[in-house]
Amino acid sequence: MIKLPKTLLTLTLASLLTACGSHPIYTMGAKVMENFSESVATPHILELSDVDVTCRFGSNMSPLFGTFNSLTDTGQETLSLLYLLSANCSEQAALAAELRSIRALQNGLVNEAKDARTEQKRWLKLTAERRKKTFESAMAAYKYDYTDSEAKCPKLKQPQDELVFLLGLLTGLQAILADSGAELAAGVPRNIAPAAVRASYCLDDDAWGGSPSAIRAAIWTLLPDLMPSRDLNTWELLNASSAKSLDFGVRIPIALQAIMAETAGNEAELARALALVDSSFQPKPEYALVDAIALSHVQAVSDRQWTSKHGERTPFGQLGKSATPQLEEDAADLDALF
Repeated sequence: MIKLPKTLLTLTLASLLTACGSHPIYTMGAKVMENFSESVATPHILELSDVDVTCRFGSNMSPLFGTFNSLTDTGQETLSLLYLLSANCSEQAALAAELRSIRALQNGLVNEAKDARTEQKRWLKLTAERRKKTFESAMAAYKYDYTDSEAKCPKLKQPQDELVFLLGLLTGLQAILADSGAELAAGVPRNIAPAAVRASYCLDDDAWGGSPSAIRAAIWTLLPDLMPSRDLNTWELLNASSAKSLDFGVRIPIALQAIMAETAGNEAELARALALVDSSFQPKPEYALVDAIALSHVQAVSDRQWTSKHGERTPFGQLGKSATPQLEEDAADLDALF
């Protein structure tokens, strides 16, 4: 009698069990992968500072983890983070198209400017869709019904759970902004804004370096009717949150302050936010990626400002400086290239 290896016997039995379509071996494998991702891969990725490589990772892995998630009854924490990372790729593509549009218009190339603007809107629509998925996945992961104004705070057992929930709220706000730039083509629900305000109170502001209060202040700046009191000064709140973020090591509030100042056309607050960017800043090691993503948003704001005023992105090493390039020095630098 031929003796089959135990591994082969196990696989044979599994194939028989899955013949009727229940696929328990697939479900088991999906749970293993989800557990590995949550406990090993995610903490490792959060320590990286390469926004480009992680955004590509998110784009490549989100479809795969989507299939894993469809086989299990576990939360969608990993999927939420993957969509968040993927959105950074499409947002960078939207920014590149926007800068091209600005330069083309400055040079009188109307058709080129219009074409780049159309490309920008397409990328913004995709960004909004991905960020909407990030928000919805984060809320679903912790069974938080954001449509219910009386919903109780979810049980967030670990700091990583709190981070996923926090990033979900932040990305929900960003989804609204991206959708606005895409002429509402992504259909992002506007009730995300008041829901994010309510849910932000579920997180300790000091424990997260002012990010929850910054989310509230940003939404109130964008939608003043949601403010609980007309006496609130959202810029003071954003500045206070930004100061906290420097001590905490994750500059989400500074990014929100810069984005809101740009959106509101508040030059003074924009200059104040950009001035907080310091190249010697040391991010919190375990959340280095989150800080790097926040800094990329500040960089995007700065690049738009420099391009609008001078036809070029922020000069290398000049992030945080005012958009006043020294033309003679620039000419000398260009001469050195030849």
